[in-house]
Amino acid sequence: VSLITRKATFPVMVENEEKYLKLKKLGYITSLVITEKSVLIGKLNPLRWENMTPVDPEDIRRKILKSSVVLLGKGKGVFINDPFHEGGVLIFSDESWLVEEALKVLQGLSNPTGRAPFR
Repeated sequence: VSLITRKATFPVMVENEEKYLKLKKLGYITSLVITEKSVLIGKLNPLRWENMTPVDPEDIRRKILKSSVVLLGKGKGVFINDPFHEGGVLIFSDESWLVEEALKVLQGLSNPTGRAPFR
């Protein structure tokens, strides 16, 4: 398997600096990760994983749910996980904050953020 295919370069993860230097000597220049010390080296600036800000999965989940509010048609209600209705607003959770957002979309106070790909 080649590391470079059709002008696309793929990053490589190596276990230690010796393997990184061997690949570099062979002419392979791209992002290489040394996992032993959790240091990302190569074309990018050095980065330590412990210096990164932690990701809040709950915040990401809420953003995904909010961006998935689909307007199927005006005035038929809010439907949860049921994309086959002729109208209304489709959401993918029954949480109260999301139902309130769906009602705002139904009343025209907010824009729908999701799309119905099957229409």
